[in-house]
Amino acid sequence: MIRVSKERLLFLALMFGYSGLLVYEYYRFIAPVYAYEGFVWHPRSVFSWGMGILLLVAFALFLPLENQRVSDYVLNYLFFFTYVPVLVLFLGNATLASLAFYLLTVQFLTLYALRRVRFSFSKAVFVGMKTTSGFALPVLVVGGASVAAISLLVVRFGLPRGIPSPAEAYTVRARFVSRGGPVFQYALIWSANVFLPFLLAYGVIRRKYWWSVGAIAGLLYLYSIAGFKHTLAVPAVILALLWWLTRYRQTFWLKAVMGLIGLLVVVGLSRHWTVWGVALLMRRVFFIPAQLHFYYVAYFTLHPLNWFSAHAPFRWWMLPRYPQGIPYVIGAYFFNRPSVGANANIFASFFADAGFWGSMVFPFLLALFLQALDIVFQGKDLRLALALLAIPTFAMTNSEFFTVMLTHGFAVAAVIGLFCVPYPVTTGVSALRRLARAVERHICP
Repeated sequence: MIRVSKERLLFLALMFGYSGLLVYEYYRFIAPVYAYEGFVWHPRSVFSWGMGILLLVAFALFLPLENQRVSDYVLNYLFFFTYVPVLVLFLGNATLASLAFYLLTVQFLTLYALRRVRFSFSKAVFVGMKTTSGFALPVLVVGGASVAAISLLVVRFGLPRGIPSPAEAYTVRARFVSRGGPVFQYALIWSANVFLPFLLAYGVIRRKYWWSVGAIAGLLYLYSIAGFKHTLAVPAVILALLWWLTRYRQTFWLKAVMGLIGLLVVVGLSRHWTVWGVALLMRRVFFIPAQLHFYYVAYFTLHPLNWFSAHAPFRWWMLPRYPQGIPYVIGAYFFNRPSVGANANIFASFFADAGFWGSMVFPFLLALFLQALDIVFQGKDLRLALALLAIPTFAMTNSEFFTVMLTHGFAVAAVIGLFCVPYPVTTGVSALRRLARAVERHICP
C-alpha cells in the first residue's frame, strides 16, 4: 500500500489548480482571441482527459520535492513550463497531432526514472575556489569576465543616449544584429544570462550591494544597445529566486506552485483592463512554445530531418539541410511568415535533428548532463548555483539544445560553477585545508 504524505497531497491539489487555470485561460481567452494563430478550443475525448488526469496524479506523486540536487530544479522547471502546457494543448486542441504529446510523456518519464540512477565519478576531482574573505576570488573572476565583455560592446556600440521603450526594442535589436558579429552576440548573451546574474546574486548574498548595482546597470546597458527585453526581467527573477530560496528552502516547490497559481490569477484578472499580461505571459511563455512543440514534430515526421547540420560543431563539416534555419522553416510553413523565427523547446528541436529514435535517446543524454551538474555544484552555495542556471534553464523552453548549451550560456554557467561558485563559508578553516579535504574525499577510498 502506497502511503502519501499531507505535503504530497497538497502538491497534487496545487498541480491540479495550476493545470486547471491554464486550461481555463486557454478556453476563455487564448483560443477565442488568437484563433488566427492556430489556437482553437476543440477538446479531446473523455478518455484522453482521464488519461491526462492520471498522468498529472502520477507525476505529482513522484516529482522530487526534497531539493537535494541542482538538477531537480532544472527538471521540475521543465516539467511545469514545458510538459504541463503541452498537456493542456493536447487536451484542449484535438487538431494537434497526439504523437508529440506521447513522445514528450515518455521522455519525462524516462528523465524522472533516470534521476534515481547515480553515476560514480569517485576518481574525478571537482573543487571550487573557496575563501573566507568578503572580497572573494570568484567574484573577481566573473567580474573581470563581465568587464571585458561589456568593454568589448562599448568599443563597438558606444554608450547609449537613453533606455529604449518596449516599442523601440525590436528596432534596436535589428540594428544590433546587423552590426554585431558572433563575438559581440556571445559577449552580450553570456553577460546577460550568466555573468551579471551571478554578480547580482553574489552582491546580495554577501551584502556587497555595489556589485549588485553594477550588475543591474550592466543589464540596462545591454538592453539599451540590443533591445533584448528579457534582460529587463533578469534582476526581478534573480531577486525573487534568492528571496524564495532563503524563505522557503524546505518547501520550495509547494510555495513555487502557489506563486505560479497566484501569478496566473492576477494575469487572468488583468485582461479586464489590458491584454498585455495574457498576451506576453500566457501566450508567449506557456502556449506558443507548447504549440511549436506540436508543429515541429508534425513537420519533421513528414520532411527530412536536420541531422544537427545547423549546429556547431557539426556545421563545420556538414552542409546545412535547411540553410534558412529550422525556426524560419517552421515560421514559413505554419504561419506563412518566413521572417518569423519559431523557436521550440529542446525536446522538439532534438526531434527535428534526430527524429523519433533520436528523441528516445535524448533523455539519456540530458540525464547525463544533469548528473554532471549535480557533481559540479555538490555541496556548493545553492543560491549562487541557481542564479547561474536560472536564465539558461528558461531558454530551454524556447530554444534548441545546442543553442542553450553554447549561445545561451549553460555550458559557461557549468564551467563557472566548477571553478567559481564557493562552498558555504565556514570560519576558522583555511581555504587550503578545505581544498585538501575535498581532494581526499574524492580520491581516497
